[in-house]
Amino acid sequence: EIVPISSVRGRSFNNSTILINEAQNITEEHMKLLLGRCGEGSKIIFDGGIKQADSQLFRNRSGLKLLNQLSKSNEYSRIFGKIQLKQGERSFTATAAEYLDEI
Repeated sequence: EIVPISSVRGRSFNNSTILINEAQNITEEHMKLLLGRCGEGSKIIFDGGIKQADSQLFRNRSGLKLLNQLSKSNEYSRIFGKIQLKQGERSFTATAAEYLDEI
């Protein structure tokens, strides 16, 4: 089932795997909303890169940055995991674009 973020309020997803794609474009409020929909027996996976946010709004109030705070919590760090890719599998030209982000 594909569900737009605008229609998840009031729902709970039980025994599900929830994939939030392009998560760099969600705000702190969206992050809290989505975590609150994750019901019993479910896993929620956020996929995105903070550097690839589409607007300043998402950079300033980044849901992914807020999510990273769970890793610092004694209580909630046990339910949190993070994977950071060291190398992309994109073209040499696309890799040049990443280089421009870093300089």
